[in-house]
Formats: sequence, structure tokens, C-alpha cells
Amino acid sequence: MYKASLGKSVKISSIFSTILLLSIVFIFKLINNNFAQEDIMFPIFALVILAILNYSYGERILCYEVTNEGVKLVEGNNTELIRKDRILEAKLIDKSDLKFAIRTFGIGGVFSYSGTFTNKKLGSMTWYLTRKTV
Repeated sequence: MYKASLGKSVKISSIFSTILLLSIVFIFKLINNNFAQEDIMFPIFALVILAILNYSYGERILCYEVTNEGVKLVEGNNTELIRKDRILEAKLIDKSDLKFAIRTFGIGGVFSYSGTFTNKKLGSMTWYLTRKTV
């Protein structure tokens, strides 16, 4: 089993995003200090922000293992097996081939880079990354 340690950019974006999301909660509290509806909105808003952070943290990649069945990814809350018959090709990709890759669904830098990405050259891709560079 190989540990999936966080890269520098993931650490920085995770810390920055967490501070930003938590500061939004406190700024919301300061701005809406005079309103009565704030009594119900603040807890709802805080729970939404904490749910986003909890989901992102729970989906982070902890480690992976190459087995006879395929590649097993251990995420925060579960384990996912990518069966070897689903793996079409494994190769090094040139950095220029990843230009203009767009995240279509997933987590982009908060505790990992994982989800579905797409670009013109490679098409749709599923990424499970904790480092941008090796």
C-alpha cells in the first residue's frame, strides 16, 4: 500500500479554502448583526459551509494499492476499486497535454484533486491526485 501524501499546492489551497470558507461564516455573522432573520440563517449557512468542508475532507485520497484485481484507492470514508479491465492505458502525460483541462465535477485542490476533468486533446478523464508534480 502506497501513501498518497499531499503536495505543496494541495496543502496551500486546502488551508486557504478552509480559512476562506470559515471566514465567510464569521463575516456573514458580522454583517447581519442587526437582522432578526439572522437567528435562523446563520446556523443554516454555517452548516452548509461545514458540510462542504466535511465532504471534501471525506473524499480525500489517503493511499492506494496495486492488486491483481486492479488499483484500490482508499479515500477518507470509503475504498474504491478500479478494475484492471477498466484501465485502458497507463502512461506519462506531457504537461502540455493537460493545458486547459476543466473540472466538470469534483474537488479541485481542497484536500486533493479528484473528480472528472476534460480537455480537447485527451477528452474526459477521472483524476485521483494529491500532487500536481512528481
